[in-house]
This record gives sequence, C-alpha cells and structure tokens, in this order.
Amino acid sequence: MMDSGEMPTTEPYRTADDDTSIDDDSLTTSEPTIADGGPEDASALGQSLGDADVILIAHPENKGLGRRYRLPPYTTLVIGRAADADISLPDVRSLSRTHARLRHHGDGVEIEDLGSTNGTFLNDRLIESPTPLHSSDRFQVGAAHFKFLHEQDPEHAYHEAIHQLVVCDGLTQIYNRRKFDEEMAREFARAARHHRPLTLILFDIDHFKAINDTHGHLCGDFILQQIAQQSQKFLRPEQLVARVGGEEFAIACPEMGVPGAKKLAERLRVFIADSVFEYGDARVQISCSFGIAQLVPSMRQSDELYAAADEALYQSKARGRNRVTCYVPEI
Repeated sequence: MMDSGEMPTTEPYRTADDDTSIDDDSLTTSEPTIADGGPEDASALGQSLGDADVILIAHPENKGLGRRYRLPPYTTLVIGRAADADISLPDVRSLSRTHARLRHHGDGVEIEDLGSTNGTFLNDRLIESPTPLHSSDRFQVGAAHFKFLHEQDPEHAYHEAIHQLVVCDGLTQIYNRRKFDEEMAREFARAARHHRPLTLILFDIDHFKAINDTHGHLCGDFILQQIAQQSQKFLRPEQLVARVGGEEFAIACPEMGVPGAKKLAERLRVFIADSVFEYGDARVQISCSFGIAQLVPSMRQSDELYAAADEALYQSKARGRNRVTCYVPEI
C-alpha cells in the first residue's frame, strides 16, 4: 500500500436524512433426498429438481428479453401487471393484474391460471387447472412468452451464456448500463410505491485519460477490471454495481439512506486511493470521485435520481476530486 497524497474528508453537498437501511432475512429451503433409479423425469421419481428458471423470450416491446426469474424449491412466482407481482409486466397488453402462478413443490413445478381474462397457454394450449411444467415447455400470459427450464437442463447453460452477453459489460464482467437502467427503474418503482429508501452512488476514476496516455490502454483496461472486481467485495447481496460509462461506475443501494451510502462510498474511496495497481512494469496509484443522491418524493422517474447523483459527482470533480459529495434535492 502507498499513501494516496490528498485525502480530503467527505463533503455533504446538502443535508441528508438518517440512514434507514434494513436487512432482509434470506429464504432458506431444505432439499429432499433423491431416490434411486426410475424414469428419466425427476418429477416422476419424487426427486428434487433444484432451482428452476423462467426465461422471458417474447415481449411486445422487446423489454427484458432473456431476463431469468429464479424459482427455488418450495417457492412461488406470481405473474401479472400488478406492481407487487413477482414477475411484474405492466406494459404487456391482455395481461391481468394477477394472471398466473408458478409453484415449485420440490419434486415438480406446476403452472396455474388465476382467473385471468384471457387465459394462460402452455405449449399453445389453454390450461384449465394447475398443470405440471416440464423442462423446455413454453407458456404464454397475455402477449408475453416464457420458457421454463430445470437447472440441470443442458439448454440452461446456453441461455445463461446468452443472458450474460446481453446484460454484462464485456471488459469488466459486471452489469452494463442497459441492465443497470432496467434494474434501477424497477428498484425506483418499488421504493416509491412502498415509501422505502433508495440511494444511488456514481463514481469514476480521476484523470483516467492520463493513465491511458502514460501507461497504455491495456493498463487502463486492467485497472477498470480491478475496480469492478474489488468494488463488489464492499456490497451487500441486494446492492448492484455496473459499469455505466468509459471509466464510470454506479452502485444501486436499495433500503439504504444517504448516511449508509456515504459510509460505503468513503470505504471504497479510501481503499482505491490506498491501493497500488501493478501492470507489467507499471505501478499505478489512482483516486476516484463519488456522487450520491437519494430518492425523494418529488422525483417521478429513475432518470431524475441519476441526474442528481451525477450533479453530486460533478461537484466532487470541481472541488478537487478524490472525495465523496452527497446531494439531496430540497423537499
């Protein structure tokens, strides 16, 4: 570790409320014993299928294509237009508020229509009662189409690879801007609906062009990869980091207010400033500037939260870089 030189303290841009972060209890499940022998279909044996995936393969506006919804044993997923549905598709026409339900019994998964107006179709046939699902089955709710896959299905690996190509940044292997915007819009809607805290952290590498000019783009790419990997170690499971620009990153912090986000950003800032990045013969020391904003009632869409955090990041740059600046709009 080397001293980072300038080590300014965190500067509030405006005042912020107390941290209201909470920790959600994680869901734990037990797995039944697998029987020996019998047919190939695990559901016929009473075997545990493990996790299953529901994959969105058709959407009238091509939103969220390839998105996977995990269905662990002994859980359910409700699909509908309702904002509190497990799979909420408010833009899909012909979809009821609570349209259909998937239920994982441990040894099998079934789909059930919940009295929807237009029905639920499994492999192009209307279902009239709870119906078992088999791997590679297709089902339709309104104008949305899904594919069901067991975790053990070889096709699962293919869809996983395609999903990663769509949602991940090729260099850093964390989420890309498109995926981050999608998740941020979803978190924004949830937080606004339930009056829960949501904070956004934006940060980028100071003087990154000079690093590329001095040490080469391969060294710059290496530093971006290291920042992406190391930043994930500071995050809770529900928090999301993405590369949203050339040298800019974003962290979504559900259920966390500005004070908690400020502590997180400051820990990450100090860690980066104290680190030495070695690439070939180069030993590079860098700093990052941070901007933080929290959702307030006057905001109507996630773009407004992003703009507020970006303004705070700009203030960090203007005030000398290598610092954390918080912005909360006046209420």
